[in-house]
Amino acid sequence: MNDRHLLGYRWHDGAPYLILRASPAGGEIERRPLSGVLSLRLDVRRYCLGPSQGASPESRSPCPDVADLTGTRRRLCHRCERRWTFRHWLAFDGTEAGRERLPPDIQALCARPYVVYLAGFGASAIKVGISAEGRKEERLLEQGALLGAVIARVDGMSARSLELAIAKLGYPERVRVGSKPATFVSAQALDELRSRLWSSLHDLRVRLPSEQVANLQEPELFDLTPFYGIRALPEEPIAIQVEPGRDVVGEVVAVRGGSVALATGSSLLAFHVRRLEGHLVELDLVA
Repeated sequence: MNDRHLLGYRWHDGAPYLILRASPAGGEIERRPLSGVLSLRLDVRRYCLGPSQGASPESRSPCPDVADLTGTRRRLCHRCERRWTFRHWLAFDGTEAGRERLPPDIQALCARPYVVYLAGFGASAIKVGISAEGRKEERLLEQGALLGAVIARVDGMSARSLELAIAKLGYPERVRVGSKPATFVSAQALDELRSRLWSSLHDLRVRLPSEQVANLQEPELFDLTPFYGIRALPEEPIAIQVEPGRDVVGEVVAVRGGSVALATGSSLLAFHVRRLEGHLVELDLVA
């Protein structure tokens, strides 16, 4: 197996994939289904992922400097951070004045159809987010949400404005990848999360300014748990850190967001792909 540069993961048509490039300097980008028997070895070398023109790892260009980030926690070198134009969209404040300050290619996002959603992940706070209309389900899956509710369909500028208004009420815009891969959830915890999500939907109608309430729609609800395979897990997997030079081999039995659960003989192990991004990897997946 040849070393390839691991750019990350994504979900497409309800299934998870690893995204790899032939080398940090360039070459073909490959999408590998994250299923079947996985054999993985991590190289200690780690390189800049390269700038992207969107949220998907497949939109990344190679780092022009092939910057070596071994020993750091950075995903991009300083030069590629400056070239990542999508950061302007993430910082956009949802106002007309803010739109005029955006680069032209990012300004175009303001007119495109977007959705605003709430997402529940377990015991953590209910999160607010926005997504392009055509990627709403994939976006929820990539984050590892257990439950989601689309609450508005508006243009990009209105979506960002509503997202920020909801964030001001205490709903976070981002959830951090925890130190423990999250692949297991009990039926009781899922029921409790469903109740909290419904309470949050009511809370928004009560506390949002009237001009923002006017954008809300009847919620479109999503239960993402059937996609992950987590309902079949008999117990919580043991979280591991994939160390360079160590072989990780097992059958993929569940994937939630970027958290992967492997059956290895009598043990269930779990790791998060995000923590491997940028490394060179030897990878084999057999369906």
